[in-house]
Amino acid sequence: MIFALMLGLSTLQDAPELVSLKIGFDGTQCTVVSDGEPFGVDEVMARASGWAADHRDVRVVDSDDAPESCVTATVFALQQAGIARVEQVREPEPLRIAVLAGAPCRLTVNDAALAIEDLPALAAAAQAGKVKVQLHADRDASYLCLSQALEVLRGHDLIDRVGLVMAPAANP
Repeated sequence: MIFALMLGLSTLQDAPELVSLKIGFDGTQCTVVSDGEPFGVDEVMARASGWAADHRDVRVVDSDDAPESCVTATVFALQQAGIARVEQVREPEPLRIAVLAGAPCRLTVNDAALAIEDLPALAAAAQAGKVKVQLHADRDASYLCLSQALEVLRGHDLIDRVGLVMAPAANP
């Protein structure tokens, strides 16, 4: 009995590490990132041959900007290289938060109304689930409302970079 448990523990410890590939698209070509190192899809088969020799499985994570052709090409190259198990994971769609014109502060999330008071709970859930957030403000949206939304999102580390262009309202 003890020998069987030790054998099982040994098998778990000897399991090769899973290779994780993130598939994307930079606007002109498919991109692949493994262990923080970017490379092209044309290099996948050469790298995967080594992984196959080590009996490693591969997880393919495709982002929402990756065309299906990029994912298909990557999976095909992995199979051609002899990878026995390929797991495919799709990143969740980003939350689309819009700050709308009008008072009081009006927000929508994926086109459904949301009160500004409910944004912190949503932001906490997005942060926990590592969901990306896209923020859009109507041209005539209240600066105060936009500022409050930005503050909540910043407080939950959901904003890496912000580009903001404000145009004057049609009727100030």
